[in-house]
Amino acid sequence: MTRRLRSLAVVALAAAAAAPASTAGAQGGGDLPTREPGLLTVGLNLPTPGFQVGSLAGTRIVYARGLEVDLAREVARRMGLRGVRLVQQPTFAGVLSAGPKAWDVAFAQATVTAGRKRAVSFSVPYLTTDEGVLLRRGLPRPGPTSLADLARLRLCVERGTTGAAIVARRISATARPTRYREQTNMLQALQAGRCDAVILDATILSIQQAATPERYGELLGRITTGQRYGAVLQRGSALLPAVNRALNAVRRDGTLDRITARWLTVTPRDLPVIPATAGAGAVVPAPGTEPVPLP
Repeated sequence: MTRRLRSLAVVALAAAAAAPASTAGAQGGGDLPTREPGLLTVGLNLPTPGFQVGSLAGTRIVYARGLEVDLAREVARRMGLRGVRLVQQPTFAGVLSAGPKAWDVAFAQATVTAGRKRAVSFSVPYLTTDEGVLLRRGLPRPGPTSLADLARLRLCVERGTTGAAIVARRISATARPTRYREQTNMLQALQAGRCDAVILDATILSIQQAATPERYGELLGRITTGQRYGAVLQRGSALLPAVNRALNAVRRDGTLDRITARWLTVTPRDLPVIPATAGAGAVVPAPGTEPVPLP
């Protein structure tokens, strides 16, 4: 090789080294310690209308759609990965339990709390909501108008959720509420009249009631919690910084707002706040003053 050719080669190598990295390189997609190289394995807890619904073959998800499905795919893209592999986490408790996971990150409407952080790692939040109260059809009139009224009803909750904590801490129920392992079973019990009311995230109940109003009674309102959903990772996961960067980017450029608007037709803030006692009135807290999530 001539001296001139050697000089040109050195210049070319220097220029290549100085050139901006590709999207994948900038996010370190090729270097991220995912379960499968180049892919983000995403745990879901199907089904939750609006957030994640689809078809299963064992624990393998063959088809899925919803807010969290779109968000997971966008996060993987922003991390510089080729795509996602979706797997079913059979129970919500399994999403939040300590120990090894069969996925890199899970999206399952999981509220970030101090207690849960002792078992798993959470991403930055991607959605804020409150708790809601959905009544059964045919409930005798006059119906409940306050948390005190709810205390006399047959209440149902999903185990390990913020709704279960709300009933334990803010509603002095006359009878112990029935706890269900899965959200689907709880809602079926409400439809069958085995529950008078269920307490669950207001966003989820709004979608359920709007999709099949003939199966449910009134969506009474919301209990302010200001809870925030975060993606769940195994505690101490090395992927957390990359997931947080991707979520912050999706939120910053408006992509998260567009995904949310596509799938969520009802905003919890549009629902009335349920007062503690009848006649107390429902006062909507000023922005930024809502109670923090339960520990």
